[in-house]
Parts: sequence; structure tokens; C-alpha cells
Amino acid sequence: MIVDGFAVVTVPDDRRGEIGEALAASGVVRTVEEVTYRYPAAIPNDPLWFHQWNLRLIAADDAWDTTQGEGVIVAVVDTGVAYENFGEFKRAPDFAGTSFADPYDFFDDDSHANDDNGHGSHIAGTIAQTTNNSYGVTGVAYKASIMPVKVCGQDLQQNEYRCPTTAIAEGIRWAAEHGAAVINISLSDTGDVTAAEREALEFARNTGAVV
Repeated sequence: MIVDGFAVVTVPDDRRGEIGEALAASGVVRTVEEVTYRYPAAIPNDPLWFHQWNLRLIAADDAWDTTQGEGVIVAVVDTGVAYENFGEFKRAPDFAGTSFADPYDFFDDDSHANDDNGHGSHIAGTIAQTTNNSYGVTGVAYKASIMPVKVCGQDLQQNEYRCPTTAIAEGIRWAAEHGAAVINISLSDTGDVTAAEREALEFARNTGAVV
């Protein structure tokens, strides 16, 4: 079982259509769809690109007079975050003073949502990189807590880095269930939102989360 009411069934490639049609006609299930994939949105590799965010353009400095994000949990549903020292992974210096909420890795199904790509750490840094520490740049809501939710990884069979829509749906629902007030999903694809993703999004919105 993946998300409430949804299950993943593995079938032979040459019988995919036949079995899908049989399940759809059975009256037992509401919908049958293939697991599709999304991908991390592109990030330029220009050396100074990360310094070009003009926070004054969004009046962030004025907003900081009211709040710096205290008490808000922001889930980053992405490639993971460089938030801990674990095995070959290291906590990024940019996050030395950043607060983190409970993480989860839905690609590998464990509690260590470490970043093996870099995209999720960039997103998390934009949101809440440690600030006023004379290092790097400034996070938009630098006193918010980041919840690392990893939904992407290297598919060894396809030799491709990608993000299964089933993992995305799980990640959205899990983040909402664990107190995320904001759920950030910076992933791209040309396909439609799947039924599992749609129900997870509706669930998150019903908890009051901003997605």
C-alpha cells in the first residue's frame, strides 16, 4: 500500500495493457495508471547565480521586522537535503545553524533523507539557510525549520536520476501528517498530475498546509 487506497502492482511489460484493462473493468478499483516520473527542476551552473537573488525585490528585509519564520516547518519534497553527517554524507556548512524537522526518504524507504544530487539542498538553502553567521548567503525565512523529504534517486535499471510519482504522493501526505505548514515541490514534468498525487495534495490542503 502506498497512499491510502492506492497500491503499486508490478506486472510483466508484455502484459501491462492486458492486466491494466482487466483491473479497470473489474469494478474493484477506481482507476488504473502507470507509475510515471518527475525530475529536479534545472539549476544554472553559473558561479554567481546563487548570489543573484535580490531579497529586497520581495521586501524580505521589511518582512524580517515582523518574522524570520520562527515556528514554521517547511517540507522540501525533493532530492533530499545535506542536513546530517551520516555515512558518506555531510551536513553542509550552510546549514550549521539551521533547524530541521523529522526527515524521511521515500525513494530508499528509510529515515535518512540525505541529498545525493544537490537540488534539494539548494532549495532548502534558499528557504532557510543559516543566516547572520558571516558565511554564504541569506535564507528567505531563515528561522523556519526544514523537513527533508527525499522522493528522488538514481534508478539503476534505467540509469537515470528521477522522482517516482508514487514517492512524491507519499512524501506530500507524510509531510502534512507530520506538521509541515508549507510543502515545497520544485520538480518538473510535462505529464498530468496523477490521481495519487492529486489526493495527496488535497489531503495536505485539508490539513491547512500551503503547497
